Amino acid sequence: MCPVGGAAPAAFRGSGHFVVAGHCSAVGQLGCWICCRRSRRAGDSALTQSRRKPAVGVVIVHYGAPDLTVRAVDSLEEAAGGAVDYECVVIDNASPRPMQPVAGPRVLIVRNRANMGFAAAANQGARLTAAELLLFLNNDARLKPAAMAEMVRALREEPGLAAVAARVTGSGEDYRPMRFLGPFNHALGLLGWRTLRYHTGCGRPADWVPAVALLIRRSAFSAVGGFDEGYFFFEEDEDLCWRLARRGQRVGVAEKAVVEHAGGAALAGPVRIDLLEHAQQRFLERRLGPIAVSGYRAAVGGARLLKAAARRSPILGRGR
Repeated sequence: MCPVGGAAPAAFRGSGHFVVAGHCSAVGQLGCWICCRRSRRAGDSALTQSRRKPAVGVVIVHYGAPDLTVRAVDSLEEAAGGAVDYECVVIDNASPRPMQPVAGPRVLIVRNRANMGFAAAANQGARLTAAELLLFLNNDARLKPAAMAEMVRALREEPGLAAVAARVTGSGEDYRPMRFLGPFNHALGLLGWRTLRYHTGCGRPADWVPAVALLIRRSAFSAVGGFDEGYFFFEEDEDLCWRLARRGQRVGVAEKAVVEHAGGAALAGPVRIDLLEHAQQRFLERRLGPIAVSGYRAAVGGARLLKAAARRSPILGRGR
């Protein structure tokens, strides 16, 4: 059976370390290799894991630096704090630097033959775990001790929440929960201004939270169709939260859960900016219509002109 289908993949039902080649019709006829390293102890067998249905299924999309992805996987045990039963699915999205097998009884690695984009690969990983809670973790992020346990606790204590994010540190970027993207937000960011830096916890509303480390109920994730695969990279998390909000579901931040984010490990430079702007235009059109997209383009163009002028001016450019 195709490993992306509803049944557990063969690699999760056996033991030992082996490779299975398959043809994945469920992801657009993309082939994939499945690698699984498991403990030899009977208590850690894949069959045992499958029967007890882990509480959390961690999904990591790998592209770029394998050493960072390994760090992300290695952070899970302490993040669970001995209180959370979990399994981990790593989707190697045709990375030019492939993910290597890692030690541990609960890690499944899938390598795709083509880069499907983050949203599609994340959905693929979600289908490969039967857990009721899905934890999407960036491959360049590392959970701090007890972070996963704190996120699970936050969801259990707040039944009205569909999802919680960990508090992000270390990237130098402003990942505070924000209001949904408007036509001028990104333009202000290009000028170096930060907006809406407000502190929020699970009990206070946030329009959206980043998927650097995002724990979501499978029921809520499935109800909105998962991540929108029309997004190749960027904005898929904001779009997901927007669709949750349209169904009256809330998201928040588990303030005691901390994730360290390196940022920019997968993409950098002009390609990153191009993908970001394309994704933001798509989100604005879906949410507000074509007039908002026109306003966005005008604002971004104006911001770039102002920034260029500031760099040339001995007065305006001072201190930049």
